[in-house]
Amino acid sequence: MIRAHLAVTALLLLSAPAAAQAAQPTLTATPATQVTVTLDLHVPGASALLVAQSLPPGVTVLPGSSRLNGAPTADPQTGRSGRLYWTALEPGELTFTLSGPATLPPAAVRATYPHGDVLLQGTLDPGDLSAPPTSAAPAEPGGLIKSPAQGDVLWNTDSVSVTLVRPLSGPPLLINGAPVPDSRIGTRAVNTSLGEERVTYVAVPLQDGVNTLSAGDDHVQVTVPGAATRVRAELTSAVADGRTPLRARLHLLDRTGQPARAETITLSADVAVLTPDADPLSAGHQVRVTRGVAEVDFAPLTTPRTVSVTTYLTSDAQTQVFTTHPDAQGVLIGRGTVTAALPSGEVTHASGALTAEAPVLGGKLFVHADSAGLDPAAGTWTAFGDASTPQSALPSRTSVAALLDTPTLRVQYGLNPGGLDHLATPPAQGVTVTVRDGGELRAFAQAWPTQERQLTLQADGSRLYPLRVDAQPGSVRVWIVHTEQGAETSRELLTPGADYVTDVDAGLLTLARPLPTLDASLRPQHLLVAYAPASQTEEHLVWGVELAARSGNRLAAYGLTVNGDRPTFGVRLTQTGSELQYDARALLDPYARVTVTGSWAGAFPSAFSARYQQPGYQGPEQGSDGFSASYAGSTNLSGPWGMKVDARAASGAALSGNVSVQGTYTVRPVTVGAGLRGAAGTPDQGLTLVGSADISSGLWKGTVTQDVPLLGGTFRTVLAGSYRAAPGVTLEGHAQLDTALTGEFGVRSTVGSTNVTASYALPTASGDLGRARFGLDRALPLSDTLTLGVRASAGLNLSGALGDIGGGLSLTGRSDTATGTASVDLAAQGGAWRATATSGGTWSVSDTVTLTGDGKVQFGAAPGARMTVGGAYRGPQDTLLSRANLEVGSFTSRPQFTAEVAYSSARPDLDLRVLAGVRAPLSDRPGLTTYALTGARVPLTDHFTAGMQGGVVALPNLGLRSGVLGVDGSLLVLPGTWVTLGYNLIGSASNVSAFGYTAQGAYLRLDLLLSGGAK
Repeated sequence: MIRAHLAVTALLLLSAPAAAQAAQPTLTATPATQVTVTLDLHVPGASALLVAQSLPPGVTVLPGSSRLNGAPTADPQTGRSGRLYWTALEPGELTFTLSGPATLPPAAVRATYPHGDVLLQGTLDPGDLSAPPTSAAPAEPGGLIKSPAQGDVLWNTDSVSVTLVRPLSGPPLLINGAPVPDSRIGTRAVNTSLGEERVTYVAVPLQDGVNTLSAGDDHVQVTVPGAATRVRAELTSAVADGRTPLRARLHLLDRTGQPARAETITLSADVAVLTPDADPLSAGHQVRVTRGVAEVDFAPLTTPRTVSVTTYLTSDAQTQVFTTHPDAQGVLIGRGTVTAALPSGEVTHASGALTAEAPVLGGKLFVHADSAGLDPAAGTWTAFGDASTPQSALPSRTSVAALLDTPTLRVQYGLNPGGLDHLATPPAQGVTVTVRDGGELRAFAQAWPTQERQLTLQADGSRLYPLRVDAQPGSVRVWIVHTEQGAETSRELLTPGADYVTDVDAGLLTLARPLPTLDASLRPQHLLVAYAPASQTEEHLVWGVELAARSGNRLAAYGLTVNGDRPTFGVRLTQTGSELQYDARALLDPYARVTVTGSWAGAFPSAFSARYQQPGYQGPEQGSDGFSASYAGSTNLSGPWGMKVDARAASGAALSGNVSVQGTYTVRPVTVGAGLRGAAGTPDQGLTLVGSADISSGLWKGTVTQDVPLLGGTFRTVLAGSYRAAPGVTLEGHAQLDTALTGEFGVRSTVGSTNVTASYALPTASGDLGRARFGLDRALPLSDTLTLGVRASAGLNLSGALGDIGGGLSLTGRSDTATGTASVDLAAQGGAWRATATSGGTWSVSDTVTLTGDGKVQFGAAPGARMTVGGAYRGPQDTLLSRANLEVGSFTSRPQFTAEVAYSSARPDLDLRVLAGVRAPLSDRPGLTTYALTGARVPLTDHFTAGMQGGVVALPNLGLRSGVLGVDGSLLVLPGTWVTLGYNLIGSASNVSAFGYTAQGAYLRLDLLLSGGAK
């Protein structure tokens, strides 16, 4: 089948007819002799449309082939010139079939509005249009089936009307070989003189995929797109130039591999999504789907890297990774300054920064350097009203980072350059080399502290946890570890800056979301923190090499890492997108660690996982020794009868496990089951009779499970229920009664972490500040601007004593000018309780004024507070930035209040800057510090400026103060090169960096500015 597309958008309604540009129809030759043409005529606000289409000589429109939104519509009329006219059409999608291939000119389109007619595109001849209408085609198709036409795709329906012209008592209509009953006949017209009848079957049901309509020897095939079962994604714009958005095209395919029928697709990515959310009331980010294809834009990248896109179909997630490439433009931007005292010539200060990009070897070389460092962990959370945080496209713990990216080679030096993709390595400073040629060869080398320590934090339902460790900035890694019967079953590595924030100075770990004591399966979970001690200065070399190759949906990776003098060999095998899916990884150092997860969608659908770590293993992903395994599967045996099996095993303090086998009987919507469970090495060991009942109806599900001891075992009742409150969002509750009563209630989202991928862009700021800082997340949408998160968990002894409890409520709001959140978390463990209130937001008051702030207050066992407010005014020439911060109690090791105001004015005849601030330690009154700085420059000529600067730092409670006052003159000796001669009338021995040169006397300063290329 051949398609032509014509786009008519709402933009045409606002443009002059002469400015409207029609899309040129594009026809692609196929073996078929007929051509189906599709005109997209979605014109908002129009009550009727007239479409005029010219055809080449010898090409006709087949009678009965015209469809509007999938339903038959009148055949076109023909004007004096032979041009075809479809009149009184509703906006939508018009399709018709031509007798043969042809190249069509753009169609003319006229829309009727309440205020009159508007010609959207093309030209119309009133005389031609007023000609007596005639049929556009002389005859209907020659076969018995007159409609639908061969090759029709029915996007908006799963049924069809079929018109036959057949002899009296002629052959019946068959759909995929099955006869269509006469009860489907809507109209029947008998022509006895010709001995034939015209019969129309209505609402004939079709199945997903290709359907064959047959009547005698006549066969017509039509396609009904099915539900999407997989997504094939491709990057159509993959250039990383810092300004061009990345663009991906998502092809939704049904089980037959044909384009699927869907209105939206839910996705997340490791880069911000720019395409507006098509359904704000659904969880996750929704993108509109047209004819099985969705187009989505992502934020531009300044340097090339891989981009991960995850799509969600029902509860299944599919992740695809793409490679971006650099542009071919060169860039050179730099600055540098050197200050020397006079007359000694001693260099007292030197600093600089450089960004260089140059095309090399068919790719590009990036070099970033900054004497202040490129480590984002060294920055602090600022609140100057613009929600900004330090960022670097090429982070590094040193002052230099570099990247060479070509189609076949990638070499990177910097912080955490990636290590090995498939065999875990610790993040650190080093070099990574990747060779791409069919497969992928990657090698890396990096320095790593000789000692790394670990800390376990028990989850208590809150998002704030004490981190009283002396850790190196940027060395902290955090996992969520799930356990069962005391043994680790799985762990999840969290993403710094998105899932959590660490403040080593304050000794605080802040999660983006509260962490309950139990997971969704009522298993205990805790935080595992790994860090390098700040006192540990000794480092050793860690290096590795990895070879990875893909074949279809299979991946095989083999690697070696060497940590000091300890080598670790590894292999990873994965398979996705098939009946059997698995991810298996084995590491040997020489002790072994093996993990396997997977599922099978065959005759006995099941899911399985296993983990084993040999005592003595110290390589990557080191966890607890021992093994754990789980298996769950079910199948239909015959009719309503089925069977399900569940098995678990673990080696914690002792070997434990259980196996449950049940027979099931289903009468929709209820399934009941009965069977036996055997357990050993657990508190409920023995043989138990198991009964269950499941009910599922529409949006809600419920389950009751009862264990009755036979030989040992424990009397246990488990209740579980869920309600699908919105697409991708489920309210869930679990309760278990055995030796104690435990339970949990909360909201579970089946999509990715939207606070990682959503871009909270405001007119004068970015709400991304709130990602992990004050927990900007989306759980249960209440409206297109408000979302609600709620959860609760509790443990109750049979004696009535309350055990661990936790709960929380959060509300997140967003508008065109503001974004913010407020939440309350409650946690109690072992008789100690704490409650935390958190709020924050960013508000663009106007095009020039922005306000931002956040606060945390904790009550209970460890009271504390941290609050920050900030504001900014950014005018054409003047800028005013301000902030204030208060930290007390458990949130800091040094309770204090700080505030700062900065003003700058850049005018042609004056450059003025003022800075003032205060730092007030609350437990150290003598430490009260105030400071102020001002500077002004006046251009006297194009090559010479004069300036004055002064400032003071004071400790008023101690009666101490120190100041600087000086003048200078600057001469432009070369383009971008300034030489400054200055003299400080008043000097200070204190080296206040904001004051520049502070000693009394003369000094000489050289300033360089480099700028070249385009970016």
